[in-house]
Amino acid sequence: YHHHSLGMVRRFWIADKIRSILVDASEQKGSHRKIVEPNIILSEINELAAKAFADFSRARELDPNDDHGYITHIQLILAISEALMTAARADGLARLEDQTGMVATWLRDQMVIAEELLTDVQHKRAEAPPSRFELSCVGQLARIWGNFNSIISSWEELISLSRDSVYIRRALATAYFARRHRE
Repeated sequence: YHHHSLGMVRRFWIADKIRSILVDASEQKGSHRKIVEPNIILSEINELAAKAFADFSRARELDPNDDHGYITHIQLILAISEALMTAARADGLARLEDQTGMVATWLRDQMVIAEELLTDVQHKRAEAPPSRFELSCVGQLARIWGNFNSIISSWEELISLSRDSVYIRRALATAYFARRHRE
């Protein structure tokens, strides 16, 4: 309970930091309006996010049957991902201009983790109906993935250009799985 609560405090802290960064940028007037780059957002919250993720992981270790440690971890990934996508002016992973940069790498890695956590939740509940939180996560994941065919095509091309394609291959396998409605 305490590890989950600490993760939640950090989650709210991250949301406040993101909101502050975006508000500061939107308050600029005229042609000097500052555009927030997604890598700035990520660098500002990355350390805090890693600590929150560790808190949620520890909560899952201590009580693997409690969905909170899974769902809130996914929700935090989704909140950060949506902020990064907004800053990148992209409406899906395939729309990111730089598929090799820090932000794209973070998004790819975190989408794999979010899908794995969602699968864990779905396996734990078995035949029971999904919670509204689980359904919300599924909807948000679909928005972030965007067009599966585009992202899969983009990542397949990226594999041929990358020397260290293990992580890209893992993300690609996750995209294939998600495209098939996680079946």
